[in-house]
Amino acid sequence: MSLDRDTEKVLDKLKSGDRVVVADDDKYYLVFAAAACTSAYVTFMMNDCRGQVQIALKKSSPLNSVLSRQTFELNNTLKTGINANDRCHCILRMIDEHVQAGDFISPGFLKVNWISHGAALVKPGIAEAAYDLARLSEHSEGSVFCQLLDEEANGLSEEQVKYFASDNDLAITDLNDVIEYRLNKEPLVEALNIVNMPTDYGDFRLHVYNVIYDPARGIDLVLTCGKDKFDEDETVLVRVHSEWSIGNIVNRLKNEEGSSLNRAMKQVADEGSGIIVFLRNTPEQAANSGLFSDSKRPTDIWMENGEIKTLRPKDGMAYGLGAQILRDLGVRKMRLMSNSPSSFIGINNYGLEIVEQVKY
Repeated sequence: MSLDRDTEKVLDKLKSGDRVVVADDDKYYLVFAAAACTSAYVTFMMNDCRGQVQIALKKSSPLNSVLSRQTFELNNTLKTGINANDRCHCILRMIDEHVQAGDFISPGFLKVNWISHGAALVKPGIAEAAYDLARLSEHSEGSVFCQLLDEEANGLSEEQVKYFASDNDLAITDLNDVIEYRLNKEPLVEALNIVNMPTDYGDFRLHVYNVIYDPARGIDLVLTCGKDKFDEDETVLVRVHSEWSIGNIVNRLKNEEGSSLNRAMKQVADEGSGIIVFLRNTPEQAANSGLFSDSKRPTDIWMENGEIKTLRPKDGMAYGLGAQILRDLGVRKMRLMSNSPSSFIGINNYGLEIVEQVKY
């Protein structure tokens, strides 16, 4: 028995101060706007939902610059900080316009998730989706959420959630629907220009993209071959590069015959159709992107405290922006050009599917 998901109904419920359910794969969460928090809501979370009570706040909050830890409670709490009334007061104080860092102590019983600009369109996670839903329902201060668990602390099944939502008159949506809704209503990228670009491998078209909310970040470039827009039922050959500058791209084209970029361009040209995306990064940003890159590339692997670290695709801004650029070009299914095994967790959240991995 499938769940009846309705994002518009969810937004109406949140706008009126009600609670909703949000699904993320096989996990389900109760969500409400932080401004609507009451002791009764927190009591319901603690007694009936049983997951850890969390709050999602925008990273630009003045609290984020001084509160580096993730769990807090009110300073000088009258009781222990663990009961519903104390947690509710802590949540409401966190979104108060006169809040100060000294109002809180850490560690505590309330977990805080700091949400970057772009939220679920940049990082497809439950905290980001909860924040997006609150903001879209005119509650920009933040959101409160917790996972739905049974008495043994196991996640509720879809069947159990259906009855839970029905019994408590809760509207339901899921992470994919939130992202799809935002992609349709609030895209983060815009195409600025398209120019012809003849190369040694054939004629390409150069697309220039801008990040709407952060023009200072710079532009992202895309090379298409064969057409400017692709049909949604096509399976498109795609290669995505993380580059540090436009000069870096030009240097590879002119001086690095046999480089991964040149090989990719030749393969796309031989195919007669395809896309190569260049995501603009500073060296610092590159260390946090890792989108669609080979394991040999410096953006995928680095040393930290003497240990080798690798990137997951949900990390960093480039993942969401690259997905949106591909969607804007009409891509829904792709043959991904990569010479190393890849597992892109969450790519389906953007309505994209990797049908095949192609060596080049």
